[in-house]
Amino acid sequence: MGAMRAIPSLDQVTGADYYNYYTGTQGTNLDGVFILEHAMLTQANIYFDPDQSLTAAQSGYLKTNNNAAYLAISAEL
Repeated sequence: MGAMRAIPSLDQVTGADYYNYYTGTQGTNLDGVFILEHAMLTQANIYFDPDQSLTAAQSGYLKTNNNAAYLAISAEL
C-alpha cells in the first residue's frame, strides 16, 4: 500500500455487541468503540476503547457481529 493523499480518519458504526474479538476459541463482544491514533500518510494505529475489558497483548482477530457493523479507514479529500 502506498501513501494516502491525506491523513486518514476512522469511520465506524457502533452499537451493543456489534463486533467480536476472537482469541483462539473464545470471543469477547465489543460495542465497536475504536480509536485511530498516530494517523499519518503511510500508517495509522487502531485501538479498542480501553473500557472493553480486553487482555493486554493478547492476539486475535476482529469480526463483525451485526449486519449494521462497519469499520473503515478513509483518506477521501
